[in-house]
Amino acid sequence: MISSYKELLPEFQSIRPYKMYSTWELTEANIGTGSSDIKVYDAFYTQSMTDQKEAPEDIYDSHNYLLTYNYDLYGGDKYMPISESLNADGTSKRMVWYAINRSFYSPEAIHQQIFTTASLGDEAIVFSIPQSKFGETIKKETFILTETSDTANQPYSSSDASGLIIEDDGWGNLFDTNNANSSSLCVGNISYNTGIAVITDSEYYNYFINTASLDSLDIDLRYTSYHNISEHEFTCVVGAKELNATQNPTYYDDGSDDPDGIKRAKLIKEAAGEGIFHVYITSIGIYDETNRLVAVGKFAKPIPKENKFDSVFIVRIDI
Repeated sequence: MISSYKELLPEFQSIRPYKMYSTWELTEANIGTGSSDIKVYDAFYTQSMTDQKEAPEDIYDSHNYLLTYNYDLYGGDKYMPISESLNADGTSKRMVWYAINRSFYSPEAIHQQIFTTASLGDEAIVFSIPQSKFGETIKKETFILTETSDTANQPYSSSDASGLIIEDDGWGNLFDTNNANSSSLCVGNISYNTGIAVITDSEYYNYFINTASLDSLDIDLRYTSYHNISEHEFTCVVGAKELNATQNPTYYDDGSDDPDGIKRAKLIKEAAGEGIFHVYITSIGIYDETNRLVAVGKFAKPIPKENKFDSVFIVRIDI
């Protein structure tokens, strides 16, 4: 490919921010413990401390966000149980409880969104959505979780063929909008910026734990997320008298050079009687200030360069 270059002045460059929305629809195949995309954790506080050992200084969750420090994970105690009750991926259920409590519910919550509508009891079900699947945040009032494993024995003695339909209210609270016996009851919370949804109500916790294992729940999850994107626009203006020559040697006759060392404009096409020579544009490359190629835009087919009036090409790049 033969290239020609032209400086792109600042007045021909612009940046426009905008939000790119994505709607996710996930099924039970993507939700569960182990290697699932959406992790489901059993989290509970109560555990015997008869056998204990000194707690490590730092403990991290094996997934994305459930993170806390020092002895806070064990209620400020210097010791931890020797034998932990674990989730399928090896995560301590006790550790998950402390991480959620420290992150969202305690007075010293490390996230700005502190849940106040619902409190965290001794047990909870935690849904952890990785950032690759929610971007910068989950859009409010779009989170819908349905579960239909046992429609005859739903929480608070409800029975409906549609199962549980848990939705957010835009303020971080979760409600089962399909359960007439608990539709006004907040059953949990969601942190939009971290992708963490927590079922805090004990009746709903027991339903999730007792109906089936967390890997065999019949769950569908739908929500909308967004990324902040910057659209870079470049206006490439090519004058009528610019870039009208080519360096492609196949366009030239193999005749001798003129006295100035420039090949005679004796083109093969002209020699064959095909008319006026045209330069064709096949792609436009954008280079940074250090002359590194950062983007290439390709045309669906070669565009003939106009030699009677200016040509304008708009290149847009989303970053």
